[in-house]
Amino acid sequence: MELGQFELAGAEFSKAQVLNPMSPMITEGRAENFKGARRYDDAINIVLNMPDKNVGWLALADAYVFKGMYQEAIKVPAVGECD
Repeated sequence: MELGQFELAGAEFSKAQVLNPMSPMITEGRAENFKGARRYDDAINIVLNMPDKNVGWLALADAYVFKGMYQEAIKVPAVGECD
C-alpha cells in the first residue's frame, strides 16, 4: 500500500480478513487502502460499517475531506468520543 500498489495490497487485506474477520486493524487497513487508491466511497462504507466505532475515524474524516464533504468530516468524532 505504501508503494502505491493498492490492488495488490487490497488482495492481501482480503486474505487477512478471511483469516481474522473480526480484526478491526485489518478492516481499518482496508479502509486506508481504499482511501489511498482514491476509492473514497468504499473507504467511507467500510468505516461506517465497522463494529468497533473507535477505529477508522481518521480514514473516514480524510475520505470525506477528499470528497469535499467538509461538514461530514467535521462531525467525525475523535478517538474516545465514540460509543
